Amino acid sequence: MPAKTLLIALDGVDFNSCRLAQAAGAAPFLEELSEQLLTRSIPYQPTTSDDAMWATFQYGAGLGEHGRYFWKRDDLSRKDAFRYCDFGEEHLTPFWLEEVFAQKNIAIFDLPKMRLAKPQRGFHLANWLVHGRYGSEGATSSPPEIAVHVRNRFGEPPPSPCGTSKKSFSEAEIETFVGHLLQSIDMKLSAATHYLLQDSWDCFMTSFKELHCASHALWDHLPSEPKAFATSPFQRLFRATDQAVTKLVKTAGPNCRVCLFSPSGMSSNSSVTHLGERILLEAGRQTTPNWQRLIKGEPYGLVPYNENSLAVRIRWRGRKDALCSALVKFLSQLTLEENEPVFERPMVSKAVWTGPAVDQLPDLVFPLKAGLGRPETLYTAAGETITGEATALRAGNHFGDGFCYLSPAFHEVLPGPEIRLEDLGRAVLKLS
Repeated sequence: MPAKTLLIALDGVDFNSCRLAQAAGAAPFLEELSEQLLTRSIPYQPTTSDDAMWATFQYGAGLGEHGRYFWKRDDLSRKDAFRYCDFGEEHLTPFWLEEVFAQKNIAIFDLPKMRLAKPQRGFHLANWLVHGRYGSEGATSSPPEIAVHVRNRFGEPPPSPCGTSKKSFSEAEIETFVGHLLQSIDMKLSAATHYLLQDSWDCFMTSFKELHCASHALWDHLPSEPKAFATSPFQRLFRATDQAVTKLVKTAGPNCRVCLFSPSGMSSNSSVTHLGERILLEAGRQTTPNWQRLIKGEPYGLVPYNENSLAVRIRWRGRKDALCSALVKFLSQLTLEENEPVFERPMVSKAVWTGPAVDQLPDLVFPLKAGLGRPETLYTAAGETITGEATALRAGNHFGDGFCYLSPAFHEVLPGPEIRLEDLGRAVLKLS
């Protein structure tokens, strides 16, 4: 048997979209798995990036413990400077390196956004065919000859526009985009199958990123009912992904335990980032008139972020709590022209997360109201307006709907209706 346990991540696959594909007949094997295996939801904070989710999975630790909230984050040693997301994570231990799993033969074959960390037995390939590669050198591995072989035999990643912001794609561009994603699925399937058959694995882990890329770029082309699904670009991508999962599961053998999961789904993208600096300047002017002579520079600063949220750091630490309260009040009173509020209830990091890395997180994250879009004018409680031209934005963005299909044996170590990402990796290895 090639593997005792097979873990497949369908990165960024929205559960509602998955069920729609099943209803349209585009994912018959996934439908079969949903009927035969346990289906569990994965809880999701509406302000959490997929970078944070993959770090949570890799380290088996919460956001306050690992501190990776985005693909770049504050360098607190330098003012207004940022560093690459996994720099400084060397002190964190991936779950597969914990001593209890030292004798497990493990292959981590190209999971997304992973800091390279070789198991004591097995290998780790990273940054080949994943969404959001970390670093510019392309595929890397430990030992290094794995990446060399993969790149030489199976090729370099096809081009993908999912990281770009465009208001629309032509039919020809969509066809080219989908063709490259289908090529990527075939490449990953061929390479993963090759390595799956190379040894007898306690656990073999891999992922498919193509529906993640498509959802970012082509979310507006996803239909809402099965009949229209057959003519959408998602039909071919779900069918190809379904067929790839089918082959991997069957190659792993009839007695292999299966864990198939997506850490989050998708939704339409909304943003006020184009207004962010103006919002915070107006907030500083209205909320801190008596403190201006004491504050050097602006009291609030934007933190780079691409979720449907506005992330803020309090720059003047001596009045942090008071400034947090003042900013929460100011932003909660911002409205659209129809007097509709702009933000949901804010997330105060120290009240939501615990751990040694909390200070690395934004002090406040303000989730936008669902379906907000990209407004160009906001109104303050004092009657002032905040205006700015909206920029192009990718169509889809991360949101809830993370899910997991699990062989029944996993119920021993993952009881209950929900599965935390912190627990998933260790549970998989315990049964391997």
